[in-house]
Amino acid sequence: MITFFIDLLEKYFNECLDDKHHRSIALALRGQIYYNMGKYDLALENYKSTLDFEKIFPQSTTDVYLSYSELVIQLNRTDLFKKVIALLLDLFSNLKIHQRNKK
Repeated sequence: MITFFIDLLEKYFNECLDDKHHRSIALALRGQIYYNMGKYDLALENYKSTLDFEKIFPQSTTDVYLSYSELVIQLNRTDLFKKVIALLLDLFSNLKIHQRNKK
């Protein structure tokens, strides 16, 4: 059943190249599927792809930054700790700016 979902997502990625609105969700979902399968490197790869996509298309965001950060810590990927810290600081900074602009 899981391979069916992965195949379906691959079909989406191959056939829906112009769909920018749902792409980050699909990438994050594929990362979550790989995470559930215990394929953590593939999960990290898809989470990172989601984050990269969201930098280009910020109107299409997910909460994958949490999944990515959690998995990096869970796997003790010290080589990625600085990237996670920078990612979280950037997100918090953007939240503060957004909150100030609402006032």
